[in-house]
Amino acid sequence: MLWSLPQLRLHYAVECLLAARQHDSGRKTYKREVALVMLGYLGLFFIWGVSNATALRIAEFLTLPVFGFVTAAFGLDALAKQFRNTVA
Repeated sequence: MLWSLPQLRLHYAVECLLAARQHDSGRKTYKREVALVMLGYLGLFFIWGVSNATALRIAEFLTLPVFGFVTAAFGLDALAKQFRNTVA
């Protein structure tokens, strides 16, 4: 079968994309694990804040950034799982 140059380029591009997708699928980013650790430390600051007013202020200050990161991490994970099978 003879292929023209544009067909070969398209075929090569598709093969590269599929190879890159298969290579990236095994890579772990640890977003959710980091989010859970951040929630754990925030909880510890609130528990420590019962006896220490400074720890309570730190916990109040960190609440919005920690929950923002947790929401983004789990939201991106859910979004990626929804579109994982539709791309192929």
